[in-house]
Amino acid sequence: MFGKTNYIGQSVVDMHCHILPELDDGARFMKETIMMLKEAQEQGIKAIVATPHFKDGAPNATKEEINKKIFEVLKKSYDKNINVKLFPGNEIMYYDDVPDLLEKNQIFTLNESEFVLVEFLPNHPFHYIIDALYDIVDTGFIPVLAHIERYAAILNDYSKVRDIVHAGARIQVNYGSVVGTYGHEAKTFTNKLLKEQKVDYIGTDAHRAEGNRTVEIEDSLRFLYKKYPEEYVEAITYKNAKDDFNLYF
Repeated sequence: MFGKTNYIGQSVVDMHCHILPELDDGARFMKETIMMLKEAQEQGIKAIVATPHFKDGAPNATKEEINKKIFEVLKKSYDKNINVKLFPGNEIMYYDDVPDLLEKNQIFTLNESEFVLVEFLPNHPFHYIIDALYDIVDTGFIPVLAHIERYAAILNDYSKVRDIVHAGARIQVNYGSVVGTYGHEAKTFTNKLLKEQKVDYIGTDAHRAEGNRTVEIEDSLRFLYKKYPEEYVEAITYKNAKDDFNLYF
């Protein structure tokens, strides 16, 4: 069950990625997007949910602009023999208007599913995070808590994970956190979640073609398949996202 060696070539869905050019602080231009897509394909990533930031007061891309950008990227990538599918989404920095915007269909969920990728500031108090998650649930959506390992209120009190699960939220971690890219504390916390199979999805949260926020996942996949049950790893790297977000490819 453990120690799988042929992980490269496995189907992977990256459900959290800032790959669309010129929409947020992710890819800066089309050339960088294509570089990221090429690397993603080499890493075994078959599909990406593009999740540009949505923040209060920011010049957020509209749903129409996101779809248009995806079309432009896919056309360019096909011309370069890159076959990675792209689906629309947003990473939403929670604020009070978010439930209303979701109900009015003005923000992308993850591929227009019932799942909403939501983030918070690292220093937000836990009562703010948990109340926001319940507010999203009350609108009829399912919150996916982005990179849970970043929030001090949860990182410093692991028992809060139980409250998040009880609220009906799903948990996402970043690939880099699995192997310590963002520090020992985040790695320890993330691997405790993985050991207890509390993680529902893993995403790259990639912003660039180079540096430590890329789509490169080989080291993390090697670590995951060595340490955790194969069926669970395949669920959190591929199957859960494919099924939950209705990704067809």
